[in-house]
Amino acid sequence: MKSHRVTTLVLNRLSSDGHIRNLSAVLPGLQRLYLNAASGAFPTIDLAPLAALPDLQTLTVSYPGTVLNAHLLPSTVKLTLRPRPRQ
Repeated sequence: MKSHRVTTLVLNRLSSDGHIRNLSAVLPGLQRLYLNAASGAFPTIDLAPLAALPDLQTLTVSYPGTVLNAHLLPSTVKLTLRPRPRQ
């Protein structure tokens, strides 16, 4: 299995409407997140649960080979991509 270096992406969340904005692009309705790494693009992550759970503190999204942890803070969402632990 190909391993990935730990990658952190910080998104700014607007306090006025609760929407999350990337450093360079808006994520409309918190529906999609595109992750890119030196090894290539990662799958799209569905962020719809974030809108339904405004008080959510930690979100973990898994897909083959990796785990994505999102830690929600009052003004930011910090996403950390790391290799999935070996079973």
